Amino acid sequence: MTTSPDPAPHVHEIASFMELVTDMARTPGYRDRLLQRARVPLTRSGSAVLSTVERAGPLAVSELAERLGVDQSTASRQVKPLQERGLISRTSDPADRRSSLLSITAAGRRVRSRVRDAVLDDIDTALRDWPLEERTRLGTLLDRFGAALRETVDSVPAHP
Repeated sequence: MTTSPDPAPHVHEIASFMELVTDMARTPGYRDRLLQRARVPLTRSGSAVLSTVERAGPLAVSELAERLGVDQSTASRQVKPLQERGLISRTSDPADRRSSLLSITAAGRRVRSRVRDAVLDDIDTALRDWPLEERTRLGTLLDRFGAALRETVDSVPAHP
């Protein structure tokens, strides 16, 4: 891995921003606030499961557990109420009939959309005093940065 010994100040600022966003997303109070504002009857863990299944599904419970950093029995317990409420469906895995795959349902997508709208409202409020040109530029740069970061993470081995 080739990195400079002392990254430029803007690299530190970007890293600090990423830490802020990560910390906010993990803060129980912020997640509870989003769920309340979205008026969705989800727990924090239910929201994390639904979000993960939406982004990565269809996926096996074992893969969901790995992505959430919990054991498989915990993931199964978190899935059950979402499945009972029709937010997640379980189907046989065509590659292994003994296993099942989790997918988000149309009702689950509607719930996720309401939560996403609450997030977008927060972002819009934070940027309300910014000129449209600056908001647009920020969106463009973040999109470009996200793509470059995904490419970097995907291409660099975990252990050199």
